[in-house]
Amino acid sequence: MQKDIVMVGTGDFADWIADFIENDMNRTIRAYVVDRKYLDNDEYNGKPVYAFEDVNEIFNKDEVSFVIGFVGQKMYKYRLEKYNLLVELGYELENIIHSTAVISPKAKMGNGNIILPFVSISKGVEIGNCNVFCSQVSLSHDVVVGHANYIASGFSAAGFSEIRNNCFCGVNSSVNNGTVLANYTFVGAGIFISKDTNEYDVFTPEKHEPLKRIKSTSLRIFLSRRK
Repeated sequence: MQKDIVMVGTGDFADWIADFIENDMNRTIRAYVVDRKYLDNDEYNGKPVYAFEDVNEIFNKDEVSFVIGFVGQKMYKYRLEKYNLLVELGYELENIIHSTAVISPKAKMGNGNIILPFVSISKGVEIGNCNVFCSQVSLSHDVVVGHANYIASGFSAAGFSEIRNNCFCGVNSSVNNGTVLANYTFVGAGIFISKDTNEYDVFTPEKHEPLKRIKSTSLRIFLSRRK
């Protein structure tokens, strides 16, 4: 018998994941939980909302599993903290995997991960806990991913690269073969990382050297030579 899902967090991301859980996985969201200081309503999307601090008194471990349903640049470590607290209490945090994801049977994965439509995970990949992989992410062979990372749509990691912990990889960004993203690395949209990073490094389009412009006269000479 499948367990009902309890979502940790409310808001846009929780709504997004709940849609996949209910409509793609045909699972039931039983309730939402938030920290007591943020508990300002007792209902969300027609489901009850409880204080996170009370979960052990409310939910039977044999009946529910939890999903961490919040993200944010400064919240990745808090995702892992909630994950660890729930594990200590004896609750299950299962992987939420969309039906269109392609995952090699030779890949290894921890718990509490969210894998959205058309994600590709190749052989030899090792994934930790509490990561989010948005649509059309591609992890090539032997990539290693740690814990509590957010990988946005269209990201690509080449073989033997590594994403450690609490990293953000923006839309259509990519990592070269064998490259290591250190803890808390922030990679902006469309950025290509070809060298190992340091902790808390930030890469955005504004910090990358722009492409050198080709003078129009040089371009005309180049094109004329090709005729």
